[in-house]
Amino acid sequence: MELTPNQQFWWNWGAQAVIGASTFAAVIIALFGDWLKYKIGRPDLRLSLLSGVGEETEVTFADGTKPVSARWYHVSVSNRRRWTNATEVQIFLLRLEERDAIGDFKTTWTGSIPLKWRHMSSINPDPTRVVGYAAEADLVALFREDPTTKRPYLQLQPLIAPSPLDQLVKREHKCRLRVVLQAKSRQADSPPVTIEIGWSGTWGEKANAQLNLGVRDVTPQEIPIY
Repeated sequence: MELTPNQQFWWNWGAQAVIGASTFAAVIIALFGDWLKYKIGRPDLRLSLLSGVGEETEVTFADGTKPVSARWYHVSVSNRRRWTNATEVQIFLLRLEERDAIGDFKTTWTGSIPLKWRHMSSINPDPTRVVGYAAEADLVALFREDPTTKRPYLQLQPLIAPSPLDQLVKREHKCRLRVVLQAKSRQADSPPVTIEIGWSGTWGEKANAQLNLGVRDVTPQEIPIY
């Protein structure tokens, strides 16, 4: 069927309008796609203790002393909206608490110091991460022997330890600590978590490792309002 001039005009106009709208949409997506994506749904970061059991490995110190056994405990930051990447992510130590003589936890340090990422020195030295998939950071390690004192010691794993934190991250005697952590990114932050660390002051063999060092999540739970 042959189109009339009027029908042909509207047909051509409609086709051009569709092409124009598609081109406009493509330009908008190219220019503002990431902005729109983060407006629709920002990253949803969650921080958790990776395992309460820990992982035993051998550590070689920079001074070349013999390898030492160590048990490592880690925290993991995940993103519930993996289609929206969280950028410039770090896991921060915000507060350190220690149990006093009557058993109460008292704050001994507050600040904002990032933890070391797991295998940071050998795989990726960048202090930040992009989190779509989960990323893991070192929390604390129990070393079988200090090269100097020959005693076991416990050490938190901040990326840096300025004074007075440098006096608090390493323990050579029985202790009970709590650390408050939070994952932060350019787009969103996780809820804070509280991790409790209790150490007997001894190394202990692998079979009873959890009797000598306990690490658990003790984050206060919100009470639902009905």
